Amino acid sequence: MRCVSTGVLIVVVSIGAIGCYEVPPVFPSDYGPIEIRGWPAPAAYSNETSAPLNRWFQRSFGRRADDGSIASCSSAATCSEMLDPTALDRFEIESILDVLLEEADSSRAEMDAVTRRILASDLYGQSAYWRARDRDDLARKHDDLARRVSSIGSANVPELAQLTPPPLREGSWRRVTRERAGESPADRPIRSVEVYYETSSIEAGRSLESMPVVEFPQPERAVLTFTRRFADGQAFVDEAWELRAGEPTTFRVFRVDRSLWRSTRRLWRSIDESEEHTWELPISPKREFIVSTVTPACRRCHSDDFPILSFGKEFSYGYLHEASER
Repeated sequence: MRCVSTGVLIVVVSIGAIGCYEVPPVFPSDYGPIEIRGWPAPAAYSNETSAPLNRWFQRSFGRRADDGSIASCSSAATCSEMLDPTALDRFEIESILDVLLEEADSSRAEMDAVTRRILASDLYGQSAYWRARDRDDLARKHDDLARRVSSIGSANVPELAQLTPPPLREGSWRRVTRERAGESPADRPIRSVEVYYETSSIEAGRSLESMPVVEFPQPERAVLTFTRRFADGQAFVDEAWELRAGEPTTFRVFRVDRSLWRSTRRLWRSIDESEEHTWELPISPKREFIVSTVTPACRRCHSDDFPILSFGKEFSYGYLHEASER
């Protein structure tokens, strides 16, 4: 009996050993995590993508896709692409602002000076955006937070030199943009174009102030900067186009990239010729965007025959967007 019992036990254990083994999981070829469009938010002001400031940037500068989801938003976005904000958009943005206004300023004191300057500029820009849509309540909240951010730290910090666009750091330049007589800072648009010529293109002793626009020299190299100016005197350049005359005319475009600054301490990203981006047209009777690569966007206004100034005799340098149209 003892032998029989031992034999039965051996058979049972053997069967159990054969029957219990690990089966590796088999996944279908299209298996993967569920993707939520637009998420995570870009690391615009903090390395923590879920931080309220990053979520504010995503909701303010992005837009909703055709299916109602939140579209992806680039950390190099220059202005809000949300042309027709819904009640849900306003509610989400205001809720995030309320959280940010309740936070202590010490939470933002740890930011570097460049990030604070970008954040303040973004907030002031969105204040103007909402004020133009008769939402003064939202505009005031943006202004309040912008003032608190601007009041932190010193303005005389060496790293703030990074705010100068790369083309303007090389050579000698002269701004040829003319401001309208009697214009106050409050009258200026959210985002305007300023034009710089290399001084080697301008004859010594000649003043551009009294020169008719049609007689302006056609320089070999010029830079157009897209500048945000605000009622408190702040100015911030977020995009620069460099034009070099030749056959053909060549273009380089630089944009402030918030995430790039945080990860590499390089603020300006050179946009590759093959990259498609959303561009706000510098001259337009209304706020207009196009999606294209660099050269088609620049050639909307600049040709090989007249590369730098291609707008004809009726064009006048100055603030190219009327504040009422912005």
